[in-house]
Amino acid sequence: MDIMPFMVAESAQPRVPGHPRFRKTTNARSGGRVTFPDVNAPLRSDTSFRERKNIQHHRTNRIRSVVEDVIDDPTVDVHLDYMHLVCIDSLKKLTPFDNIPLCPENFLAVSAFGEHIRQYVPSDFLRKPHSAKELPRWKATELRLDLLYFCPIKYKPFLTKNMLLHVTLRLLLERDSCQDDAEYANELLSIFI
Repeated sequence: MDIMPFMVAESAQPRVPGHPRFRKTTNARSGGRVTFPDVNAPLRSDTSFRERKNIQHHRTNRIRSVVEDVIDDPTVDVHLDYMHLVCIDSLKKLTPFDNIPLCPENFLAVSAFGEHIRQYVPSDFLRKPHSAKELPRWKATELRLDLLYFCPIKYKPFLTKNMLLHVTLRLLLERDSCQDDAEYANELLSIFI
């Protein structure tokens, strides 16, 4: 049985820290402030997870979660949540304009693009783009729209790393080419990190 929980619920079920914490991943022994730069970190095994080998990763010492009795292998069967890990966490860390050398004119241009393009976004998208000034209040669907559709145009002069993430996610989200391009996408993600 596989489990695809929301991140808040995920951290409560296997009794591990939530997504913005150190040593978050249930399937790799890597840690860091927000990112996990060690791309080739040794993977956790079912045994090491159940025996609580990494004390910093588990919230409660030696107390098993009910979920561990239901699923076969917590390191494989509890899937990571794309919406929170990519759309919310990654993009909100990548697009803050404090760490990007944007002069006020360029910031206004990026912001104006979001407001201008809004009228051309079809109703198929649940949320329309907003100004970059409202970035802290953007929802996951807005961030996804920005990354997958507007990133190549909107941020091209400023954010070269976002281009790698854009291309990688386009490869991984395409049903037809996902399996064929997975290795190339992995290489791009390694460069991105």
